[in-house]
Amino acid sequence: MKGPCGPDRFELSHQLWKAIDLAEGRRDCAAVSVCKLIQGEDEEGARLVLERVFQPASDQYDELRARVSALVKSWKEEQEQPR
Repeated sequence: MKGPCGPDRFELSHQLWKAIDLAEGRRDCAAVSVCKLIQGEDEEGARLVLERVFQPASDQYDELRARVSALVKSWKEEQEQPR
């Protein structure tokens, strides 16, 4: 549902958590791939996956978590304001 200023809080929260889940999945799959490549003694392949897949997914995950934390903090502060 969209309000006059954009998506409502529930929808925004839902979209952010969905994006976090996707980023976390990409990060986890990349981590497994890196481990398998290391076990197979393919250090160059592991380095490439780490740089090109794991790190961007991890950065996106961290950024999304920070956005959720900031939103929750702002919503909490708004609730604490006297009316």
